[in-house]
Amino acid sequence: MKKVVTKEMLKGITLYLIYFAYTLVATNIINNLHISNVSYIMLPADFIFLIFSIMLYKDNLRKDYISIKKKGLLKLLGKVLMGLFLLILSKGLMGMITDILFTDLPTDTNTRAIVDLFNNSFFYAFFKTLIFAPIAEEILFRESLRPFVKSNILFIIVSALIYTLMNFIFSSTGSFALIDLLIYLVPALVLSYIYIKNDNNIIIVMIIKFIMQFIPCIMLIV
Repeated sequence: MKKVVTKEMLKGITLYLIYFAYTLVATNIINNLHISNVSYIMLPADFIFLIFSIMLYKDNLRKDYISIKKKGLLKLLGKVLMGLFLLILSKGLMGMITDILFTDLPTDTNTRAIVDLFNNSFFYAFFKTLIFAPIAEEILFRESLRPFVKSNILFIIVSALIYTLMNFIFSSTGSFALIDLLIYLVPALVLSYIYIKNDNNIIIVMIIKFIMQFIPCIMLIV
């Protein structure tokens, strides 16, 4: 049992080290060479990391897939719909609270980031929001962290905070930093809760996140 836990922890540490390394290198290349279209560098880097994360956690993904297959399509549909309901509800409540507390609130960081990506490179934006975010990010910020945090409540908090801080550091630039934090934190808490409630099945979370990412993408295209 200890060998299994140690192996999963090593996988998680490896994944995070590679993520930080390639993000730092790619960012420095873009800044030093003054590359305006970041997709030239980030697309191949993100794609390689995506493939690596899938290969590293292929056994976990296979186990989750088998679990879903055994329970059947109807149960999967029910879990996905419930997850979507919780996410939409949490975002709706958060939107109401921020509208009351803050007037003339600008477009949130997450929406701005998606818009900027589509303006910069449609193909890269499509890949980043609908493939990389639902798969690579969920493996990185939830699946790889689970062996380190056994307490369910603590895991929900820690995984959501790490996801939020990472996105906040790379995205936030405006004076509404606190609001940007909440915009990332609340959905992250809900997704971590869904992950725990579904016996750590990351594939279910991936499907829910894909659908939630798909909605703003379609709105931008239309």
